Amino acid sequence: MAGYQLKIVLENTHPPVWRRVVIPDKITFSQLHQIIQLLFGWNDGHLHEFRIPSADVCIDNEKRGGARYHYQEDKTLVDWLIEDYSWIRYTYDFGDDWRHKIICEKVEEEFEDR
Repeated sequence: MAGYQLKIVLENTHPPVWRRVVIPDKITFSQLHQIIQLLFGWNDGHLHEFRIPSADVCIDNEKRGGARYHYQEDKTLVDWLIEDYSWIRYTYDFGDDWRHKIICEKVEEEFEDR
C-alpha cells in the first residue's frame, strides 16, 4: 500500500501559507477535498473544484462544462492524476477564489496508515 506526500500551497499569499500531508493511495478526490478542508480550517460551506490546467481536466461534483475532460470527484481516484501531472489546482469558494496548488513531493511506498 502506498501513500503520497503532498505540499498544498494557498496561492497568492505573503508570507506563504501551505500544508504538507501524507495521504493514502486509492482515495477519491472527494476524500482529498475533505482532507484539505481540515488542513486549512475551511468549513465546507462553498463550492469547489480540482483542475489540471495543462490538460484541461476538471474534477468536481457539478455538471458544469467548461473543461475538455470532466470527472466526478466522488468516483475518481487521485492516484493517476497525482502521479501523471506535476501539480493540480484546488479552488474553494468561487467568490473569494481560494486557489491551492497541490504538488506531489514523493510517493511513500511503505505507507500503512489509512
